[in-house]
Amino acid sequence: MDKAIAEARAIFISRNSPHGLFRRYARGRVRTFLVRQTMTLIGAAVIGALGSPWLAPASIGLALLGEAVDCLTLRWILRRCSEKVPPDARHLATGTAAFQALTISGCIALCWYFIPLIEAQVFAAVFLMSAIINAGLVRHHFPEGGSARLAIYGLAALVLIADLVPQRGPGSLFLIFSMLILGYSSALFIRSVGKGRQERLRFERALLDEQVALSRSQKALSEAARKSAWLARIAQHAGDSVVFTGPDGRIQWVNPAFSRITGYRFDEAVGRFPGDLLNAPETLADDLLRLRQAYEQAQPLRLELQNRRKDGGRLWMDISLTPVLDAEGKPEVFIAVERDVTEARRQAAELAAAREAAEAAAHAKSQFLATMSHEIRTPLHGVIGVAELLGETALDDQQRQYLDTILESGRALVTIINDVLDLSKAQAGKSDLLAEPVSVAEGIESVAKLLRPFASKKGIELRTSVPQGFPRHLGDGGRIRQILLNILGNAVKFTDRGAVQVRLDYQPEGAVDLLRIAVEDTGIGIAPERLETIFDSFTQADSTISRRFGGSGLGLTISRLLARQMGGDISVSSVPGQGAVFSVTLRLPRLSGAVRPDATPVPVVRPQTGLHVLVAEDNATNLMIARKLLEHSTARVSVARDGEEALARYKADPPDLVLMDLSMPGMDGLTAARAIRTHEAAAGLPRCRIIAQTAFSKDEQGAAVAAAGMDGMLSKPLTRRDLYELLDRIARQPETGFDVSPAYALEMSAKGDAEWSISQRGSTTTTGRSTRSSVR
Repeated sequence: MDKAIAEARAIFISRNSPHGLFRRYARGRVRTFLVRQTMTLIGAAVIGALGSPWLAPASIGLALLGEAVDCLTLRWILRRCSEKVPPDARHLATGTAAFQALTISGCIALCWYFIPLIEAQVFAAVFLMSAIINAGLVRHHFPEGGSARLAIYGLAALVLIADLVPQRGPGSLFLIFSMLILGYSSALFIRSVGKGRQERLRFERALLDEQVALSRSQKALSEAARKSAWLARIAQHAGDSVVFTGPDGRIQWVNPAFSRITGYRFDEAVGRFPGDLLNAPETLADDLLRLRQAYEQAQPLRLELQNRRKDGGRLWMDISLTPVLDAEGKPEVFIAVERDVTEARRQAAELAAAREAAEAAAHAKSQFLATMSHEIRTPLHGVIGVAELLGETALDDQQRQYLDTILESGRALVTIINDVLDLSKAQAGKSDLLAEPVSVAEGIESVAKLLRPFASKKGIELRTSVPQGFPRHLGDGGRIRQILLNILGNAVKFTDRGAVQVRLDYQPEGAVDLLRIAVEDTGIGIAPERLETIFDSFTQADSTISRRFGGSGLGLTISRLLARQMGGDISVSSVPGQGAVFSVTLRLPRLSGAVRPDATPVPVVRPQTGLHVLVAEDNATNLMIARKLLEHSTARVSVARDGEEALARYKADPPDLVLMDLSMPGMDGLTAARAIRTHEAAAGLPRCRIIAQTAFSKDEQGAAVAAAGMDGMLSKPLTRRDLYELLDRIARQPETGFDVSPAYALEMSAKGDAEWSISQRGSTTTTGRSTRSSVR
């Protein structure tokens, strides 16, 4: 907006505001004071000449008193109030205006009553009407003061008319009607002037508003022209192709980038249809249809289109089409900004191919590890199984020592296999975490109870500090137990004196709790430069650790990856020679209610169950081991060497439990399990417990086992403890079945001399498997 126009508009608004009008009224009264007194002197002289000589000075004194009081007050208000006029000042000015009107009415009364001439009364009436007209005209500027004057002058006129009524002469009546006509004419005059003033003000305000609008329009046009110039320069020098097409679809303008990208000059493109120039046989018909519909419906569109260059080469263009509409909503022009994305698409294709190759490599790695796990576990099952059976025979001390070495080495190898598989899955982010009710507090107590015998052998104390009433959470109990066993097991392993302390607390974060587990030991400690590298794969604090304590160096790596998958982490602080503190954080959703204590575990002894067990196994060694491990129980054992034989034996004599090997010739274990479930449903038989035996891990075949209708799985190599716990649980739950989820209910773990086999994943305790690791 132009500054002069803005100032003129502001001055107009200020002058015609209530405060501005009052100040104009006050300044006008003060400025015309002497002019008004000239008229006062003339009127006083007339009164003195027509009447008594004393009337002249009396009239002058009375009139000057009212004028002086009013003008002096207004002058004082103007000096005191530079901007806004407060209400008390306006009230004061109203009072002086009324006083001034009273003095003028007094002068008129002197002329009316003390000069016995009809002419004097006419003069007084005319003077009163002139005062009324003056009060009415200035009322616009000062409504309160003008209204006060009009009220007083009107009352004076009524008094004069009332004085004429008793006289009842022709002259009196003539004067009465004359005064009424003058009053009516004065009212019409005041009203007409007021309307004219209002019309003039509205016109001036409208004129100023139009000037303001015009100034703004000119500024907007100038800004639009400036932006148009910018856009024109941008389009002219843009790296992307810019094409203007008319409503008929023909090209109106292209920028130099269009010519550079497509090879068509400006004069070759203008007036042509874009499709005639650029569409290739490979251009998809669906894309052309979408483009045509966008033109017909005047709608914006974004798509990628394959085009051709002038030289016949192919290119991919990312096209952004935008219609520019006129005031009636009809398209004036279409603007297409087109970017050459040929190279980007090529890179995306290469990236997708690289991703597929990486996924294939990862799959091949997983398949290789699974196959190696299976191929190693199968003979290892025979080694460990036969060794355990050999341990039940009469051996001398040296033979017993050799046997213990075989068992320890075999179990260590199983642990390493589990570690490698876990690490592979954790690094790939494919460790599926369950969401089940878990009690981390009870899990800590359970792990501590498991490790206390080892701590006692070393002469160290294993203490736990777990708050009472610790809440339950949703999480993967097996993985949490795995983390606890790694961290707490390492603390016991590397501590030769003093104690190991475990503390648990939590911090609420809405519906999720941040759990903090601190494991503090007084062991050998870790050098500062090794505090982070100990979390790397196959890494230990120094080369003597493996020789002294054993282990693969994978436990902490796996534990940290699992903790991070649960929204937490694992950190460590240490002073060499004084011990270390491992801090585990986990973020788990909180469950309502306090923890429920688990039932006291039932010690596993030789079960007197009398169950009928069908063992389906094609490997003669594995079959022999299973039968030997079960021979001391009261179970009746049947055998089958493939799936078809297992199905036939099941139909002939339904067992209570089927131990089903998954990899058998002919009908494999999964097919046989599905066939058993189908036969059960058709014959209305009670559900038989089917437990898979496999050299693969739970993560690799758990879903297939569940889909086949099995109740759980045991990973080879098996132990007598595994089988006895399984028989005991089936005997204690003959009708209701396992209180667990299928396929993920049972898992087996080997850790030195402290195995636990069957994990009740539906319970409130954290369960899982141990991963043996030496990290310091």
